[in-house]
Amino acid sequence: MSAPLPYCGISGLVSRTEVLAALAAFPDCGRQLMVGVLASEKTLAGQTNRYFRRYPKVENISHVFVDDPRCLNLLHYGADTPPDATTLIRLFELAGPLCHGFQFNGAWPYRADLFRLHEAAAHRGRDLRVVLQVRVPNRQGTATVTWPSHGHYGGLFSDILLDASGGTGRAFDYSYAETWVEEVRARYGDKIGVGIAGGLCAETLAPVAPVLAEGASCDAEGRLRDGADGGGRLDLDRVKAYLAAAAEAIWDACEHDDQEVLRDGLERRCRVCGAPSVYCHPCSEAGGACRGIYHAPPACPGRDEVSP
Repeated sequence: MSAPLPYCGISGLVSRTEVLAALAAFPDCGRQLMVGVLASEKTLAGQTNRYFRRYPKVENISHVFVDDPRCLNLLHYGADTPPDATTLIRLFELAGPLCHGFQFNGAWPYRADLFRLHEAAAHRGRDLRVVLQVRVPNRQGTATVTWPSHGHYGGLFSDILLDASGGTGRAFDYSYAETWVEEVRARYGDKIGVGIAGGLCAETLAPVAPVLAEGASCDAEGRLRDGADGGGRLDLDRVKAYLAAAAEAIWDACEHDDQEVLRDGLERRCRVCGAPSVYCHPCSEAGGACRGIYHAPPACPGRDEVSP
């Protein structure tokens, strides 16, 4: 088992129009676009969230996701109490067949309930990606951080998202980003993905570029919006600038001089599914892939193989 592919995320998308606009602005950088659709205890009960511009009606959740191999479609569920199995199964049904997994913000499900969610997905022939949000303070040290027990949740989650904001736009203390990422890898090894969130936008990505270059994911929400009530409208200019900055950090992971070869992406096709794959020629000649660059589309089961 290898770590899941890293992503560049946008959370709080409420329509396919927004998703397609984000995809149109997404540079080819060897990552997926994480499409984060939000739900909460309140919206699941049919009530309106105070950030109503970021939360679709629950009956519309499945209509936000698009069927595109560039997308990692995740339903983000926020709750003050652990969601039980009944709630999780309901969310699974509401999310529809294009949903690839869940991110749990606030209270995480208990192990038995999360196991039942995976079991329900397996019965449909689906393997869910599960991201657990870990709220981190804007300072070094881990005493105030609650970490999921690997022994307790082992095998039931795929990623840890280090979040200092929770969608408020409050900035991460980026000087500690590498420290937090190292903490995750020390606790869980290299089989668990790690992401950074908290005040990210084009203007704040530079300090976290080193961890993105080393394979960390990123997620943005609050600072990609204007100041309208209800959580703000998605600002597509900010989205475009954020995605371009993230892609630049990822491309810069290649330490070879021939940057143009990497940026142009010498086209190869996957042996299994036949789809084009991003492939760095100088790195492959050296016997490996660029950090942050995958060899084949993430939807392909044979993504580690590329035709010569």
